[in-house]
Amino acid sequence: MPPITIATWNLARPGFTGSARNQAILDQIRAINADIWVLTETNESICLDGYTSLATPEIGLRRKGERTTMIWSRWPLRELPVFPDLPETEQPPRVSPSYTTSSRDTSPAVCAIVEVPAAPLLLYGTIVTYFGDRGPTGQSKHNVEQRNAVAAHDRDWRRLRAAYPDMPMVVAGDFDATCDARNYPAKTTCTMLRDALEAANLVCTTRNHWIDHICVTPDLAEAVSVAEPWQQTYTDERGNGPKPVSDHQGVHVTIRL
Repeated sequence: MPPITIATWNLARPGFTGSARNQAILDQIRAINADIWVLTETNESICLDGYTSLATPEIGLRRKGERTTMIWSRWPLRELPVFPDLPETEQPPRVSPSYTTSSRDTSPAVCAIVEVPAAPLLLYGTIVTYFGDRGPTGQSKHNVEQRNAVAAHDRDWRRLRAAYPDMPMVVAGDFDATCDARNYPAKTTCTMLRDALEAANLVCTTRNHWIDHICVTPDLAEAVSVAEPWQQTYTDERGNGPKPVSDHQGVHVTIRL
């Protein structure tokens, strides 16, 4: 079977309408030419021809077409529920965009079985909320919501690993925390994240990168090669630039099954 390329990139909330920035994002996506994408802080306007997609809800976000996480795959996707231990809806409503995990209808995660020929793959894309997220009411302190988010992801990953023990799994997205010896933005969060990955028997293949990561089960880890992170620049309609399209670098891995 040919190798599979999986990529993740936080797009820093592009707009719905066409623009030089959106075009530059699409140009870079086409250049990487991954088979599977996990795009975070994205928009429906970033649409990949020839791919099937799944997305988180629009609830709690401000801009038209905005999605916290979208999966794009060259193979069919079978959606799976995320965070079943959380309430279906959230009360009170959010007061600002947030990636907390306080309800299923505002989930930052999306999960699917990717129908890769002869080797189905469990794929989980997400954002772990940022340090300082004030939560649904705007009253949370310090990194409370970030710690809560890691704990919720921990439960979800272990649930899925128990439900599909023999299926290779990939978790990718913006973790807002490092997975190596560095502690960004908070030591507690980073330690919790590393412990959660270990509990789910997931290996962070991009641990030496910054905060956007691709983690896999050990059966895949031995077959993974990691590419250097990349960025894309653009010049806006007023001639300002070149400047980066996002404050995040993208990263991709190749898996030779």
